[in-house]
Amino acid sequence: MRLLVSAVAGCLMLSLVLAPQVAMADLGSVLGEVEWGDDRDTVLEKLRAAKLDAVRNDPQFQGNPGALQRARQQTLDRLRRVEDSYYELEGRRTDYHMSVVSGEFTSNNGESLLRVRDRVAQRFYFFLDGEFYKLTVAYDTDHVANIGFEAFVNRVQQEYGEPASRDYDGDELRQVTWEDGEFKLRVDDQREYFGTFTMTFSDRQRVQRWSSEGREFGGNHQEEEEGPSAYSQRVEAVTGPSEGRRQSAADALIGGLGEDVALLEEEEEDEEVAETRPDPRPSEPAREERPASRPTPTTSASDDDDLVIY
Repeated sequence: MRLLVSAVAGCLMLSLVLAPQVAMADLGSVLGEVEWGDDRDTVLEKLRAAKLDAVRNDPQFQGNPGALQRARQQTLDRLRRVEDSYYELEGRRTDYHMSVVSGEFTSNNGESLLRVRDRVAQRFYFFLDGEFYKLTVAYDTDHVANIGFEAFVNRVQQEYGEPASRDYDGDELRQVTWEDGEFKLRVDDQREYFGTFTMTFSDRQRVQRWSSEGREFGGNHQEEEEGPSAYSQRVEAVTGPSEGRRQSAADALIGGLGEDVALLEEEEEDEEVAETRPDPRPSEPAREERPASRPTPTTSASDDDDLVIY
């Protein structure tokens, strides 16, 4: 009997120890079939296969080959725009330096990115020396408009377990991190200038190795070189003192960066108006067309239960 009790107690203790690891293993689900170290072409091919597979298995197209073919062609067109979004972060400053991901890269350092848009966010796939090592998810402002940062963090905690650390600015929670053997997740409150939250998943082992080698990458040296207020000053130069102008610029930096490479789950928007917005490619004109309004996501940010967590 004593042996049985000991065995049960041991199993309970083991389950308590292993529980956080199970939650941390879920961090990898955000990547799907994409793996750390994949090059650009491999990431694109895996995204292509996943999207086409989703179309092929969508019940609404079953028994309707014409609709299936149209949906397939639309998906291929969008994937081509994703491919065209590939950008090497070299040369002079672009609007990426003022965007929600400005702190996620180091210029002229062999870094590059792909950007993909879905129903509620943009995903930025970052590469260093051609190897995928980081994914930043920037939520649309309308999806998280009614969600406080601590409430958002609580939802992430429901998905991934207890965080490894919490960083505060005075009394305000600003950044929370999760870690396991393979992944690191960092959640940032970026509402001050961009009106949104970001989730950044990175390859913990690659990051640790490159850091131990003294490698500058992923913006890890920016505050050191430029000072803590440099980023705020750059954003102020774009947005100006008016809160209205600031919100307009934030909307452009969040929404505008991805619309030309949209891989949307919802229907295409037809109504468009010409409006100036930042352009990340230095060779392209700064003026282009954007939708007059963004469709309401199927998942509403007004209800915590409907908040999408990546």
